[in-house]
Amino acid sequence: DSVFRRLIFGRYLRTEAKYLINKLKANINDALPSADTGTKLSRIFQRMKQAAEAADAQLHLLYVPDISELYRPDSADARKDMILGAARALDIDVLDIEPALREIHPVDRLFDLGGKAELGELPKNYGPTAYQIIAERIDDHLKR
Repeated sequence: DSVFRRLIFGRYLRTEAKYLINKLKANINDALPSADTGTKLSRIFQRMKQAAEAADAQLHLLYVPDISELYRPDSADARKDMILGAARALDIDVLDIEPALREIHPVDRLFDLGGKAELGELPKNYGPTAYQIIAERIDDHLKR
């Protein structure tokens, strides 16, 4: 079991988890996520946790909300609950950034080019203010 193989396997698992999470977030207007998706996510999280433990590493889940979630707060609750619930059920350390980002008013300050009001559409990326908040929360979380 080489370090390279473990890195590739870890990258694969991260990619699979990211795919499922993005799929959940992309279907924000669809019906609630299926139990099958939750089961798949739990299996992937379990494999990630096992891989981290085998490498004597810590596994952390950082939840950064999709930009649309900040403009429509009730839109992702079931999906977020599924993602965080699956991680917490396996005792995976979770850092949810959403509450910290919600403290910024107006929410448009989180984006470089302005927000929905200025652009007429949802921004595509967070700006420096959001990234600073995220970095500070990660730093605080890892120091505890």
